[in-house]
Amino acid sequence: MVRTIFVLALDGLLAFLIVRGARKKLFFAYPVFYIYLLHVLLLDLFRFSVATFWPYNYGDVYWHSQFVSLVIGYCVIWELYSKLLKNYEGVLQISRVIVSTTLIVLVSRFLSNALAGPIWGEAATVIDLERNMRAFQAVLLIALMGLASYYALPLGRNLGAIIYGYAFFVGTSIIHLTFRSYLGEDFHSIWMYLPPISYLLSLVIWCVGLRVYDPIPEPESVSGIEQDYEAVVARSLRWTASAMRLIGRTMRP
Repeated sequence: MVRTIFVLALDGLLAFLIVRGARKKLFFAYPVFYIYLLHVLLLDLFRFSVATFWPYNYGDVYWHSQFVSLVIGYCVIWELYSKLLKNYEGVLQISRVIVSTTLIVLVSRFLSNALAGPIWGEAATVIDLERNMRAFQAVLLIALMGLASYYALPLGRNLGAIIYGYAFFVGTSIIHLTFRSYLGEDFHSIWMYLPPISYLLSLVIWCVGLRVYDPIPEPESVSGIEQDYEAVVARSLRWTASAMRLIGRTMRP
């Protein structure tokens, strides 16, 4: 009962965040992120209805819908890269390729496992898959924050809040999913409270950083990120040319 009230209170805070985002023009500045929040809100209400009226179906509904949420979460990361690297087209393109490839590989693996056996009914297996998908999200977010820090790329209040709030949620999700995977039902009484608590802290970060629209500042100086990217591309082209010449010599009669 206490957990139910707490979760409903979180949904109320989430609804407030979405409505304020729409009023403050943040919804249109970060549409994928706010669509993700709206999805989470509607999904929580739907799951609550299932748990209340059809409790025996809750497990299947939770794991199926959780996979969809993870996929939308990768779209959020795509948007974060697009916002941060909007002035650096070359780096942005390769970042999009990396995020897209990671998502395609993970979705393909999930679907192949689902078709090969009763994965939808194996909670432990799905927990492992969710943890792995969260781990890749964490790697992408760490790389994003590393780029921002190393090249001193300006974030602004809004983008910074979204990145750090989502990174905190993903990080804590990996921790409690790992414990849940290895400890199983012995960890269930604790596991059921950890996600709402980490979710609350992420909502607090977003509520503070997304009070008003704060556009991303333009860089005060020329960043070296594009020059480094061009150097990497040039080096790769030289290696490719050398490899092609070597292959050509070995194929001569």
